[in-house]
Amino acid sequence: MAFRSQYEVDVRMNAVSRTESVSASAKAICYRCSYVGTVVGQARCPACDFPLIQEVGRGPEVAPTVNSLFDRVSVRVGAPPLPGVDQEPRKAQLLMQARRKRKERALTRERVERAERARTEARHRRTATAVAFVSALAAGFVAAVLMSGAL
Repeated sequence: MAFRSQYEVDVRMNAVSRTESVSASAKAICYRCSYVGTVVGQARCPACDFPLIQEVGRGPEVAPTVNSLFDRVSVRVGAPPLPGVDQEPRKAQLLMQARRKRKERALTRERVERAERARTEARHRRTATAVAFVSALAAGFVAAVLMSGAL
C-alpha cells in the first residue's frame, strides 16, 4: 500500500471506522447550568455564558454543576490534604521569606545608620554654632577692651 503524501498517511493513521464515527458525535456541555447541545462552534454556553466543554462520544446524561463540585469535602477547608501535598511550606517559599527578612534587616540597618549620621551632624552643627558664638563674643570683648584702652 503506497501513500501519496504525508497528509494521506496522517488521515489513514487517524481514521476512524464508519460505525465508530456515527456513534461518536460531539457534544458541548456546560458544567454550570447543565446545558447539553451539539457542537456548533460556540465557545460559551448560550444560557449562562460559561465556557463550554467539548466532549466526543456519549457525554454525561446530566452534567454535574460547578457548585456541586465545590461542595465536595475534598475542596473544603479542613479536608485531608491530597496525596503528595505537604502542609510544610515549599523550599521556594522559605527562600523567599528569608530573602524578605534579609532585605528588611538591611533597610532597618540603613535607617539606623542614617538616623545616627543625622544626630552626629546635628551635634557638629550645634558645636560649630556654639564655637562661632563664643568666638564672636570673645572678639567683641577683645574689641571692647581695645576700644576702652584707646580712649
